[in-house]
Amino acid sequence: MAGSYQRKERYEQEMRRKLEGDFSSLTVSEAYRRCLNILEKGVEEGMKRGSPNFETIRMNRMNLKELSPPVQIMDFGGGTGTPMSAICEKLHALNKDAIVSVEEPHKESLQKYKKCIEDLDNATLNVAYSGRFQDYFGKSVEELRSIGTYPEELQDRVLAIHSMYHLTRWLDDSCDPHGDIKRAVIAMYSILKPGGMLVIELDGGKNDFIWKTSLRCCEILCPEKFANFRRVGEARRSLLFQGGIVNILNEAFPMVKGLITHDEIPKGFVLSSLAEVGAYVSIIFCDGWSGDSSKFDHRMLSFCMDFIQREGSKYGLSQEEDGMWRSSNMTHFITIKKAQQM
Repeated sequence: MAGSYQRKERYEQEMRRKLEGDFSSLTVSEAYRRCLNILEKGVEEGMKRGSPNFETIRMNRMNLKELSPPVQIMDFGGGTGTPMSAICEKLHALNKDAIVSVEEPHKESLQKYKKCIEDLDNATLNVAYSGRFQDYFGKSVEELRSIGTYPEELQDRVLAIHSMYHLTRWLDDSCDPHGDIKRAVIAMYSILKPGGMLVIELDGGKNDFIWKTSLRCCEILCPEKFANFRRVGEARRSLLFQGGIVNILNEAFPMVKGLITHDEIPKGFVLSSLAEVGAYVSIIFCDGWSGDSSKFDHRMLSFCMDFIQREGSKYGLSQEEDGMWRSSNMTHFITIKKAQQM
């Protein structure tokens, strides 16, 4: 028993040294990508251990069967194209072609996204924009189309899959999370066909492990910015989780009616070390800054690792029989349908 404990301790120390070494030379953007890799590993392990299949949930929410080909889809913050590839494969099984447009600021990810679409038999790429989500704020559809950032056709589906975190730089004194969400959703909603659907996915909420631990880390590390961080959570809750955004949309688009649904699905993250758990908590310090090329302050990583080791169990972190660490998080599925007025 003592030998097993010592092996785990050595592994923990080795993982911590490795991660601190990795992050010590990274930019904020690179640190964000490294945290994402850790998150993806934790999600994959969680799915092996009984967490829901979120791809299936997403497909059910999108209701692809009702769409007439070619299906027009725009993807905000598309990443490397993995979710879109699965969507197009589902459309292929339904004998439907897809015309895809994407916004993705990380150029390496955008190249992978393009390659992903090129490798599909039933999909073609229309717009591929390498700018930020915020570039769409405050501009008309006509203005954006004139500079090649919006597709020519209205869309059947518009997606924001785990991309809404990057709307607000909460470390900025002038941050406006309520306004950022409002402007982002209006921009996406504006290019939907009548009858089309906006699909938003994001983690967080008051019962979410990463949110609760991040909130506490922010309160200790950045007390002068703590109010900003809380405002981000309040804006997501009031506008997206509680549906307040629909009133704004119905006022801005009086000829159609927005219909919103919201589901909260538990999702397990399972990682092999406390050091990795601390690293994925530190991703919060990259939210809104994922394209920043300044040097990442790796002291934030060390603080989060120490915090998780010291207090993680208070926030729901538990160790399984095989030594893996599990935390419970929540994924929010929000759909807003652009229904025609009767």
